[in-house]
Amino acid sequence: MSERRPHRRPLALGFARPDMIYPEGGELSGSGLQFPFAAPFLREAIATLKKRNPRTRVVVSVGGANYGRWDRYDAAALARLVRDIGADGVDLDYE
Repeated sequence: MSERRPHRRPLALGFARPDMIYPEGGELSGSGLQFPFAAPFLREAIATLKKRNPRTRVVVSVGGANYGRWDRYDAAALARLVRDIGADGVDLDYE
């Protein structure tokens, strides 16, 4: 039998707006993510989660049923957000 590798545990944070406004290291208020705190706090929470659960991978989900505006998709803002909060990637939910 082949050896089974443990699966990864995904955690999606959502939903972010495709046309988000996100200043580096800053507030989440223009991102669509409705958390009552700034990015540095979320980064600490994600780091703690990953330390306690090393197989967990965190992604930022973008779009969803409530957010359109894909014509104004801001990949640079999304990349800043992902980097600043220590996420592992993105999930594009184009509906």
